[in-house]
Amino acid sequence: MPSTFAASSIVVGSTLCIKYGAECPGYRDHQELVFRNADPTIVRKRKKRPPPPPPPPPSSSLPSSSLSETDGPAAELVPSRDLVFTAAADLISATGANYNAPPALTRPVFEHWTAYSVPIMLNVYSNLDFIRNMYRNCRDDGPLIWAAHLFARTYVTNLRYPTAMYRDAHAETQRELGAYLGKTLSSVSDALKTPEGAQRDDVLATVWLLTNYELLVGSLSRTETLTNSSSRYNTECPPESEEWFDVVKQSLYPGDGLGLHISISITKICSVQARIYSLLRRRDFPSASREYPDLFARMKAAERGVEDWMESNPIRDRALETYTMSLYQSALVKGYHVMQLLINFLTHYPPCPTPLEQLRADRKYSVETARTAAQEILEGVPRVIGPLAAKEIQKSPQTLFDALRVIWPLIAVYVMGVCRADQRLAAEGLLSYIGRELGVRQALNRYPEGLAIPQEAKEPLGEQ
Repeated sequence: MPSTFAASSIVVGSTLCIKYGAECPGYRDHQELVFRNADPTIVRKRKKRPPPPPPPPPSSSLPSSSLSETDGPAAELVPSRDLVFTAAADLISATGANYNAPPALTRPVFEHWTAYSVPIMLNVYSNLDFIRNMYRNCRDDGPLIWAAHLFARTYVTNLRYPTAMYRDAHAETQRELGAYLGKTLSSVSDALKTPEGAQRDDVLATVWLLTNYELLVGSLSRTETLTNSSSRYNTECPPESEEWFDVVKQSLYPGDGLGLHISISITKICSVQARIYSLLRRRDFPSASREYPDLFARMKAAERGVEDWMESNPIRDRALETYTMSLYQSALVKGYHVMQLLINFLTHYPPCPTPLEQLRADRKYSVETARTAAQEILEGVPRVIGPLAAKEIQKSPQTLFDALRVIWPLIAVYVMGVCRADQRLAAEGLLSYIGRELGVRQALNRYPEGLAIPQEAKEPLGEQ
């Protein structure tokens, strides 16, 4: 009869493991559950049990050819087909398996997380056939494999660890990511040394994956949007950007036009933004007033380039539009936020050649454009996280990565002071939902104040 105490212990133990989210340590050996007196001298000698009655004579015996040759009596099968053996002879099957041997303890087989790197990558980018084809033909030690390990490790870290990690765990993660990043870059460097290295598809795809790694590791390392640990300010995009865009235009695939024009626009916005920060940092009133008309015109041209292209090229892929447009809208929020700072700065400079009425009109346009873009970001986020809210839907790496990609536009709304208070509050609520309900813990980061700007840039003249 089974012990009710043992059964209740099992139930309680399992319940506690489930409640606290701990891995079940298993149960003790059966011998450890047997009660034993602490003092063996008081144990009474138990009356020996009578030996079991001999089994009935068998009706048939196994052929001698199926048994191993032993000096003792041959083992036989009883009608109930139980195995009968004596101390002198063991029953061995015809295949050579010894049924008297104690059962081997099975141990769980664990696989290293790198075994799932490529599947995670293919799931995230399941709509890109060229990635799947390249992984089908790449070498095990090629740059594409190392890039998959780097991407998958960073992706899993974003989803697994909360924002307040232990110091040792954070340091260990950084060391591991640094090791895989070094191996990836070393593999790319070795490939580029070959004559055909610069034209290899796997090398180009690896560089593209490294840009996604920057997106992931940016949220992991809590990279600030305006400054970094070295106190360096936003910089312009590489001077080769225009040449790269020209190459892309020559071999543009259908449906990639939106991404190209948004990339060109973001490059122009970054250039304007970097110049404005340089002027504000140096508190250079004369240069700021002299360059303002050109900077404002370049900002509007970057915006108009995308708007004009979209009027003649309607977008059919709703998911692509939501993600790509959110990047463009976040660039508008940041760009016009910085433009507003410059206008505030110039209102405190009487010799500015631009009339005060024009500065106020430009400031109104900047604020309205930034807030409109922020509202479009907030309205587009439910299209991405809506399917994730259904509990019955399996949260695959692809769907969770979609939620991770909308974090950056929401951060732009949450951080930039040009947005309305209700918009910033809504962005904070969405970030909290993504972090707490969807499990993307990096959305719960708290972002510090950004670049230190002059007091004149915080408020325009006459509105303090």
